[in-house]
Amino acid sequence: SFILFHETYHPGWKLKLKSSDGVIVTPTEHLVADLYGNAWFIDKVGTYTFSIEFEPQKNVLNGFILAGFSFIILLVIILAKNFKKYRRN
Repeated sequence: SFILFHETYHPGWKLKLKSSDGVIVTPTEHLVADLYGNAWFIDKVGTYTFSIEFEPQKNVLNGFILAGFSFIILLVIILAKNFKKYRRN
């Protein structure tokens, strides 16, 4: 059977299925559904809990963290230069 997810298709969407006995299955067939959405073909019969994650979002979060650290480092450098300047006077 198929699992349909009506969000714009992107290969970055990842589906993880967890069966009732704890086995995690990741379907490999990721298809376009209804000309825009996401569909995954599930070939094993069973009861699953699932999670859908957008993998590229991790890159955005890493970018925010990097930008935050860069801002803090630049702020420390500017404050250190200003502190040396006032200390000389």
